[in-house]
Amino acid sequence: MDEAIAILRRTSVDDGDTFHSNLPNLAAMLDRRATCLSLLGRDVEALATSEEVMRLVRDAHSIEEHVVATYLHNLAVQLSMLERHEEAMVANEEVVGVRRVLVAARPEVHRADLALSLNNLAGNLSRLKRHEQAQAAALEAVARYRDLVDINPASFLPQLVRALHTLGSVLAGAERYTEAFAANSEAVMLRRRLVEDDAAAHEPGLAKSLDSLAADLLDLGQPTEAMLAAAEAVVVQRRLVDRIPDAHRRGLAHALYRLSSTLAKAERYADALDPAREAVEVYRVLAEHDPGTFRAELASAHNALANRLAKLDLWSASVVESQTAVELLRACPLGSVAARDQLAATLGNLAVALLQLERIAEALTAAEEAVRISRDLVEQDLVRFRPQLVRPLKALGIALVKAGALPRGLVCLDEAMSLERSVYKESPD
Repeated sequence: MDEAIAILRRTSVDDGDTFHSNLPNLAAMLDRRATCLSLLGRDVEALATSEEVMRLVRDAHSIEEHVVATYLHNLAVQLSMLERHEEAMVANEEVVGVRRVLVAARPEVHRADLALSLNNLAGNLSRLKRHEQAQAAALEAVARYRDLVDINPASFLPQLVRALHTLGSVLAGAERYTEAFAANSEAVMLRRRLVEDDAAAHEPGLAKSLDSLAADLLDLGQPTEAMLAAAEAVVVQRRLVDRIPDAHRRGLAHALYRLSSTLAKAERYADALDPAREAVEVYRVLAEHDPGTFRAELASAHNALANRLAKLDLWSASVVESQTAVELLRACPLGSVAARDQLAATLGNLAVALLQLERIAEALTAAEEAVRISRDLVEQDLVRFRPQLVRPLKALGIALVKAGALPRGLVCLDEAMSLERSVYKESPD
């Protein structure tokens, strides 16, 4: 493919007519190259190639509008893969606008593409916390796919399920948990039907929908029901790993992580231990092969295991797991808010465990760093991060008191109590 692209480039140099005649083929080949690069995990190169495609076709009269919309759609996907969500949203909004015009002219040809673009736009908007717009896009995508299923169920039922999955995620992100549960329940029901016809094609989707359903049930305060959904997701993921280990090992790790969380929420702490340990082992295998991608997830798994051990008063083992998590996180890029939040939470847990073992100096060091990071995060987003400041502040206050710095310790504890009261008033649930 690269050789063919090079030939098209050479034959187009200094010849405008040849360039314009070659442009459709060159753009199509570059777009396919971007897709191949993305499948290989070379997302930066894939994005650069998609951007080149759009530079070539943006004002080209020789390429039809629906083809340009497809290339722009693919560019938005690449931007999302690299978490450049604002730019992806702008691209998706443009695609939706173009495809609305195309649907008005030829609905039978273009309405499936519009539904797909609306679904992608909903995901972008939700990640940017633009919840009302995300819900509107997701609801419209679901409605359009329902119409398409009425016409051709075999072709469009899987797409409807994906749109319901997106709608569930969007609603959960907006804390509309009952509606999210309804959307994900329907997705699970429909995916069970699809699995009956083709298990190999649809079991990965069923596992994802079961995982989302478990999360919704936890949000609704139903940990026992959540545990059942999470346990089934693990069973499905094990089958998938037996078939294609490399493709589904990450899904199994996440399912085990979720199962451990649901068991812990149901206060079945001893039962939560084994899936937490297995999640660590599976993530460890993944991180050995691709540390850049999986190191942070492995750290989360170690931190979760530390929490399970703490609930069983196994403090020495909990400290070891928390320390491992902190070491892993320090090896990760800490430029993002999410990464710093994860490090602060893990340091806070470590400080609490160290206090239980009367390792006061180490607890003090961990708590001070956790509080420092958490304060920086609160300055960026008060509403989101203020609740997370309470735990490390308490740990710091106790550590200071135990270290003999009583006045400073009491100041920290008073601040923690004040924060806790204000957070409770705002969110009594």
